[in-house]
Amino acid sequence: MLRTLRSLTILSALACLAACPPSAAQVQAARTTHYAGPAPDLVALAEQAAIDQQYQIADERREDGAFMTAGKWYGAEGDVRTQGAGGAKVEDGAILLELVVRFVGTTDDATVEILPVMQRYASGRSNLDKIPPGDPRQPPWVQGKVDALYVAIHDALAGHVTAH
Repeated sequence: MLRTLRSLTILSALACLAACPPSAAQVQAARTTHYAGPAPDLVALAEQAAIDQQYQIADERREDGAFMTAGKWYGAEGDVRTQGAGGAKVEDGAILLELVVRFVGTTDDATVEILPVMQRYASGRSNLDKIPPGDPRQPPWVQGKVDALYVAIHDALAGHVTAH
């Protein structure tokens, strides 16, 4: 009985680690940490972190220290829209989200910057509405996606940290 309870506690903790959003302290550390290394190496590690977070890479500029994730459709509440035979199944208000990741600074002292690029689908319209970062129309879950990627990249770059 005690062994079963202990196993359930461990499984619950592991599930939370996989599903719980990062803490404010983790996000702050990830946003302010400085890294050192050649841009192509840092970008390669950051791209792998993005792939591990279920993003696809659409464009990469390793020499420039940047890449962009492929657009992914999300419902109004932040749930991923599945790909059907004709593309993603989206409803009115769905968001197409791409993330631009770039290293800002020098080879010896760079920080990570992640910029969300968002467009909203409105039924009956042929074009998508662009939503600039920080716009009040930005759904709150977008920041959660950005923060989670910051922390994943920070973890992937642990061997390149120079300062917090």
